[in-house]
Amino acid sequence: MNAFNTWILPFTFIPGVAMLVLSTSNRYFHIKGLIRETMLEEKKKELWSYEDLMERVRLFHHALVAEYIAVGSFSLSALMGNIHQNWFNSNSPICMILSNGFILIGVICVVFASGILIQEATVSLRHIEDGNKNSSKQKI
Repeated sequence: MNAFNTWILPFTFIPGVAMLVLSTSNRYFHIKGLIRETMLEEKKKELWSYEDLMERVRLFHHALVAEYIAVGSFSLSALMGNIHQNWFNSNSPICMILSNGFILIGVICVVFASGILIQEATVSLRHIEDGNKNSSKQKI
């Protein structure tokens, strides 16, 4: 990997992670609104329990933290590569290793966040299915 790639490569990851952050934060705020509505309306308490919603909020929070760490890692990697290329103008193996290390941390955080979001989707589906079962039993 040449010096140019050490600071350009991380920038290619940032837009994708930023979209992931945007969608996760939108879903996080939607759950926050559901919690507020659930606490205010008696009807919604039958569909969503406070504990169910808080479990989803915790998962979203962990995913957002991992995504923010990923963006920070990619940015640090790009900054280090740029400073190294423009100021030191050499191919120092230490800088390349550190830059690649930050890229690796960022990728690991994105994979971790994706796993958490899969877990949240599963929890959400389970809660919706449980709610549908409970509402169909009440109709009978």
